[in-house]
Amino acid sequence: QKYQTQSIHHRGEGNPGYITDFASCAPPATAMAAGCVPRAFVIAVAVLITVCGSAAEHREAHMDLVEEDFNAKPNGQTTTVEISMPRPSGGDVKCSFTYAVVGGTNEDWKIRIEKVEDDYVCSASRSASYLFFQHFTLAFESGTVTRAEVYDDAGATLQENTAYVVDGNKVKNGDGFGNALSAVAIFQSA
Repeated sequence: QKYQTQSIHHRGEGNPGYITDFASCAPPATAMAAGCVPRAFVIAVAVLITVCGSAAEHREAHMDLVEEDFNAKPNGQTTTVEISMPRPSGGDVKCSFTYAVVGGTNEDWKIRIEKVEDDYVCSASRSASYLFFQHFTLAFESGTVTRAEVYDDAGATLQENTAYVVDGNKVKNGDGFGNALSAVAIFQSA
């Protein structure tokens, strides 16, 4: 029985460094020693990687943290970013961040949902922001917000009922909001 392998030539040997031909190899014992790998072995490894990859994806779906990057564009238009995380008991925890910003250039932000002890925490954040927030709302799809934390661009905690207001399933900017934001988080009992 013959086995096929790819013969690879390296740079400096008259070849630009890519696969050039297929060579026939000896039977299994000498083939492996010569660097030849049986095609059946390659297929078995590919199947194993696919099966394990699918299992890993399934495990990730039940992790205690889901996060996603988004780009905040200072065009003054109201934009919504959504994220969801499967609950172990079924269904999803869903959260959205709605905002409008102007000034400066685009900024990379993160939105995340995390299970922390007996709470789900949804947050939108960036280490420092130079954008001017016209308004913002961070909301769970359902349920009630039990606590909120909001920080300005210098990382200082903003005052509830002045700079922001908690209203049912969401937190939003209040009348005293100074348009500077670097992080906002809401908590909900799991």
